[in-house]
Amino acid sequence: MSPGDAPAFALRSPTTADTDRLLTIHSRAYEALAMASIGRWDEALRREAFTGDYAPETTRVIDTGAIAGWVRVDDLGTERFLDTLVIHPDHQGRGLGAAVTRRVMAEAEAAGTPLTLSVVRINRAAALYRRLGFQPFAEDPVRQWMGYPAVAAAAREERAMRALSRKTEPDLEALTYQDRSRNRRLQLRIL
Repeated sequence: MSPGDAPAFALRSPTTADTDRLLTIHSRAYEALAMASIGRWDEALRREAFTGDYAPETTRVIDTGAIAGWVRVDDLGTERFLDTLVIHPDHQGRGLGAAVTRRVMAEAEAAGTPLTLSVVRINRAAALYRRLGFQPFAEDPVRQWMGYPAVAAAAREERAMRALSRKTEPDLEALTYQDRSRNRRLQLRIL
């Protein structure tokens, strides 16, 4: 599918009235992935996942005439982090996710900042991100971290290697990475 084949869309700020629809889209989009990766997708997990992913101040609704999904991009100063891209299953497979990702990439390029993301390894979006030019730079058993342009991945790897070299017993296979977008520490394997 070429970029011109994707449905037309606008990105807009969410309203309070959008919240229930965005939760429903999130739930529908992640159900199969959650079942495949952790074996459950109950109401408590749905709410917890949505609460972790949704931040109204950095979220934009994907509007194709109807709410087709949402995207969250966090500005971390030296880079932008594509935290969440959710497309309703009824709108998947039509190039909308690729078109939204291209728009976010163009915005990062215009701002002169690299764009990074993490994706669950079994998520088919990982292949999309690679096709769009994202390069993997780290992984854990569940997720893979990627950067665009490729220099973003190289810069992250260089910073990771510098951090590792300061350890008393360097472990060149792993790095504790502070995921600033979620304020949590992750153990990653540098690729």
